[in-house]
Amino acid sequence: MKVASKQRMTRALTTAVAFCVVIAAGCGESDAPETPAPSITAVTTMPPPITIDSAREGLLLRYLDPASGAVETAVTLEDVPEAARKRVVAFDTNAPPPAGWDHVVDLSGGLPATSRPQAGFSFKVRAASSGVAKGPGGAAGADVVMFSTEWCGPCKTAKKFFAKLKVPMVIYDIEKERSKAMPELERLAKKAGVPRSQLQGVPILFVNNSAVVGWDERRVRQLLRI
Repeated sequence: MKVASKQRMTRALTTAVAFCVVIAAGCGESDAPETPAPSITAVTTMPPPITIDSAREGLLLRYLDPASGAVETAVTLEDVPEAARKRVVAFDTNAPPPAGWDHVVDLSGGLPATSRPQAGFSFKVRAASSGVAKGPGGAAGADVVMFSTEWCGPCKTAKKFFAKLKVPMVIYDIEKERSKAMPELERLAKKAGVPRSQLQGVPILFVNNSAVVGWDERRVRQLLRI
């Protein structure tokens, strides 16, 4: 029995030593370099740049109109005023960038040109005069257009926010005013260069011609420059 017990102990020690050699070339080596865990911050959703040329289909060009100070949309370079070509947002309707990213491009040198992806980009839109736009087509003169419903909690929060700051706005109830709301939503989506399929739920906001889905106070303040 003593011999068998000694043999078992010997086998156990041999196994332990072998295990140590495999994992660390010796147990208790605290100064051996460790492989760092992947960093979450290293992960990015930044899209690759795109090439802007006359052959690219489904492209919308957003720019800051030098005359009105408003964000406008064009489909060709010729439709963009020369004074506004230095900084243009190119939106490919066939391959939209990830949420929060824009393809910013300098078109002052003509085509072709390569975009520079930027996160959270916004034009420095001029502050609009006070007053609330009303009546058919009044949304075109408002700082903010909101599509909401009566039961939407975030919509109520948004209304209080804009009312407190006295921001001009137009509100459409997509349930009670569907015949008016849907065509206006389509029009504003096209002007903002955003596919209608990406605008789901409520609230849907257009702040100085930029679309915001859901209530995002930080993004709205950024777009309003406040």
